[in-house]
Amino acid sequence: MSFWSWITAMFTRSTPPPFVPFAGRITAYGYPGDSTPDSNSAEAIGAWNNTLVDCYSLAVSRDVEAAFHEAGIHPLDAVQVCLKTGDILTLCWADRTAASYGGQPLTGRFDLYCAKKPSVLVDSAVVGFRKAQA
Repeated sequence: MSFWSWITAMFTRSTPPPFVPFAGRITAYGYPGDSTPDSNSAEAIGAWNNTLVDCYSLAVSRDVEAAFHEAGIHPLDAVQVCLKTGDILTLCWADRTAASYGGQPLTGRFDLYCAKKPSVLVDSAVVGFRKAQA
């Protein structure tokens, strides 16, 4: 490899994959006073016996989970979630929501683990996601 080829290779960044379009909403769980607590979340334990991290761990509803699998995203992978505002959140898929609440299926949920208080991002519209690049 020539010197210039090496320099070009060192400073060329790969283009990240596009976001998978997906309409959803940011919600929060695990905070004091959460109206739908579960014993694992109260102990900061995720669906795969992993430790949940405040404002970084993400639980998703079954429809989002299916879309993650289709996109090659696996449990404990880092994912980027694109909000309608254009903001991009990098989070870890570390948990899953309940399948339903009050007899209704939960859908479109990107549930952020918040150990101290609900995030200011609650109710933000999600427009897409992708696997985060290493």
